[in-house]
Amino acid sequence: NFTYGSPAPLGPNLPMQPTTRFDMASLTKVTATTTLVMIMYQNGDISLDEPVVSFLPKLKIEVAVPSELVDAVIEAIAAAAKTGKIGDGKIFVLDVERALRIRTGETDSQAL
Repeated sequence: NFTYGSPAPLGPNLPMQPTTRFDMASLTKVTATTTLVMIMYQNGDISLDEPVVSFLPKLKIEVAVPSELVDAVIEAIAAAAKTGKIGDGKIFVLDVERALRIRTGETDSQAL
């Protein structure tokens, strides 16, 4: 039996043995994902030219805040979400006519 390489690329340079064990979890991510993506490409299920965002689920976040905090909340969300790429999202600002916290019975601004 011949062995080549190092079992720990970032650790000490130990010689490989025929009984050397490897962490398959790290290899599974690469080998399984690559294989599945190429099968999907071959079957015509995906295009390799599509932006990554095409494969991510859309996410809707609803936030109700007092009027005086709207600008600060918009600024914080936009700063956190902005990547400069397709899929960064949109922010819609709507008036909330009434609010009710069911558990306590609080209404309007006290319910926020």
